[in-house]
Amino acid sequence: MKNKFFKKLFKHRNISPFKKHGRFKSGFRPDLGVSVRSGWEANYARFLKYCGYEYKFEPRMFLLSTGEYYLPDFYIPEKNLYIELKGQEIKKGMDKFYLFKKEYSQYNAALVDSKEYHEIEKAYKKYIKEWE
Repeated sequence: MKNKFFKKLFKHRNISPFKKHGRFKSGFRPDLGVSVRSGWEANYARFLKYCGYEYKFEPRMFLLSTGEYYLPDFYIPEKNLYIELKGQEIKKGMDKFYLFKKEYSQYNAALVDSKEYHEIEKAYKKYIKEWE
């Protein structure tokens, strides 16, 4: 019963609260009030929240000149900044990010790679109790 409920609830996000990504689960995070695809996204959202930034998670898709869509992970309205988390430099994902930066230059865009993520983790994990 519970499984059917969650599958229906998360159907629109194309993720399941039971699907594992690496050692983290995707799904709804009560402390954040959103469904995320990974523990990294959850932790980065917690970092933004801890730092006092208002953010939106995956708020908008952008159509690229290749005909593909690009969906940035976070948007910080006060900085007009889109943020993409990339744990691995997968060529297709990186190409889409850089094409987005070129074609939508009216927005600020930043890439948080694994090195930067781990620096944030090292500095803030002890202060954010929900950190995964």
